[in-house]
Amino acid sequence: MNPRRLIITLVLSFIASAHAEDFSFSVPFDVMNLPPEIRFLRVTCTVWEHGSPIGSGQYRVGVSGGTARGEAVVAFNAHRGQDAQRATRWTCGLSFDVDEAGEKSYAFTEPGDSFPTVSRNITAQGDIRR
Repeated sequence: MNPRRLIITLVLSFIASAHAEDFSFSVPFDVMNLPPEIRFLRVTCTVWEHGSPIGSGQYRVGVSGGTARGEAVVAFNAHRGQDAQRATRWTCGLSFDVDEAGEKSYAFTEPGDSFPTVSRNITAQGDIRR
């Protein structure tokens, strides 16, 4: 192999690995029949150490005709001053936004809820295994 090409390949490999995130979650989603006021689906993943967040990231996609389908790749680093190796738990959840700024989320309610704005987000969680 040409020495110049080898050096360029090594440099590019180093740059790519230097920018790799500490955490990456692949979250498939397939939602339909959403109310028409929902315009965005948001996937948020967080990693935790004993109940304290170590890092988090989001993926946001538009909803069209009450439907959204795809795969969210949520990749992020630990928060500044946090050690990614100390993360012991993860959570990922779906939420549904009414406005583009994400300031108004849709609240799903169930009969018997004492407050009609109780949020019902879809969440999964688990242990981080190394």
